[in-house]
Amino acid sequence: MARGSTTADANRRWLMAKSADRAGRRPWGGLEDEVLAALWAASGPVPATAVQTQLGGDLAYGTITTILGRLRAKGLVVRTQIGRTYEYAPKQDAASHTASRMHSLLVSRADRAAVLARFVSELSPEEERLLQAVLRDLTDPEIERDRIGSPPDSDQVTAVVAEPNGFAETTER
Repeated sequence: MARGSTTADANRRWLMAKSADRAGRRPWGGLEDEVLAALWAASGPVPATAVQTQLGGDLAYGTITTILGRLRAKGLVVRTQIGRTYEYAPKQDAASHTASRMHSLLVSRADRAAVLARFVSELSPEEERLLQAVLRDLTDPEIERDRIGSPPDSDQVTAVVAEPNGFAETTER
């Protein structure tokens, strides 16, 4: 996995800066965020050792596998066995994951209109223009876009097999 990804490096710097207020400790969930960022930066499924390397190598292998197991239990990561090792990949891309978290927060509030109004009021002018463009694109019937739930290409079919421990495994067909 290449360490030259500017987005991944920027995400890692932001996460580390965020942790400075806890006397050098990561914020709650910070390591999970870092592991997800490393997986998003990868070009495909990777073993835990690649995640460990991407994060700088100073975390124990067991720590990485524990976090990957927790992310898998939360449904955020899929694990595929390749020979005698496992490879991990994020279940969603970074944008979908963030949008899902934002939506979960929104629907958990009684006054959604107030939450949305406050959110929009805190956007920069550029972010406002971007949001307006996205909304225009979504309401314009002439614009073709991928829909969530559209059938996959035949060469991208993945089987999900339930294991006795309650976790699902994926295998490429």
